[in-house]
Amino acid sequence: MDKKMTWLGSRRPSCASFEDDSEKDLIIWMESDTGKVRACSIVPDDEDGPASFWDALQTAMENPLPGSTPARPDRILVDYQDICQSLKGKAKEAGIAIAYKARLPLLDAAFDDLTDFLSQGPGYSYLSDGTILPSQVLALAKETVRFLKDRPFDEIDSD
Repeated sequence: MDKKMTWLGSRRPSCASFEDDSEKDLIIWMESDTGKVRACSIVPDDEDGPASFWDALQTAMENPLPGSTPARPDRILVDYQDICQSLKGKAKEAGIAIAYKARLPLLDAAFDDLTDFLSQGPGYSYLSDGTILPSQVLALAKETVRFLKDRPFDEIDSD
């Protein structure tokens, strides 16, 4: 029998400063049994809550962070009643059960870790003290994926 997957989702204000001085929120989707973060989205704080929350869930399912494969949870738990109510229809259409839970300690810990990291601000980066453009990081990531797909390590002789 397949194990049912439950994911946890939440949206919180970000403490990070952004170039345009706008306020942003973080949305995190995480697997409850492993604690693995499947997606982390940064959205404007005034962006529609349920819509951006659902979009972040779609990202977590279809294009998760590295180390995860696309998957669909059987159940999601969120810590905002209004978002839970707003997404019930979409979740039902997608075949995903949704429920509200006031506290999600595993997600609280993930947000705390991310908040600590973001509060350090630029200059605490392995990528040239934060001066490398996001487009350059994306190009590097794409080349890394291409390299790994070519599997050059399969050709290495162990002798």
